[in-house]
Amino acid sequence: MKKTALEWFDIIVEPCKTTAREKAAEYGSSWTWYRSLSLIDRLFSKAKRIRTIQETKENKVGESIEDEFRAILNYSILYLVHASRDFRPEQMKLDDFIALYNEKIVECKKLMEKKNHDYGEAWRDMSQIGITDEIIVKLVRSKQMNAEGNIPFDNIKDLVNYAIFALIQIEEQRQNSVSETETI
Repeated sequence: MKKTALEWFDIIVEPCKTTAREKAAEYGSSWTWYRSLSLIDRLFSKAKRIRTIQETKENKVGESIEDEFRAILNYSILYLVHASRDFRPEQMKLDDFIALYNEKIVECKKLMEKKNHDYGEAWRDMSQIGITDEIIVKLVRSKQMNAEGNIPFDNIKDLVNYAIFALIQIEEQRQNSVSETETI
């Protein structure tokens, strides 16, 4: 029996947290110089790259689609952290960043729980292409509605959750491939 999205949630998020922690330790709080719209543009470029790879079947940079979905998750969390405070570029201690990151992840998980109740894990019937397009459309609509980049938090939390759905699909596909190989 397949795990539910909520059962997968922490498993999928853990490597994203690790990456966020490593980058925050390496680059400090340089990301605080982003303005809201710049973070949205960054998210859009990551989603657009996934779409290009899906369409062309070519990956010349070498970072996987999986890496890009993780980046969408992390940039979305950066946006939520950034937009939840009266933010000015500042030095942020690593522990403070991780605490805020974790707080936003919990909020995303709560939203996923509510939506999965109402939608019944409908994302399982979506293709990865559909998930990618949903992310792009949410970003384009959000930018059209607000040129300042101040997008409703639930829209950004949806991006986190769509990225998680795609990452679950990738992981389940990987597990199915391994179990098929083992039975041969």
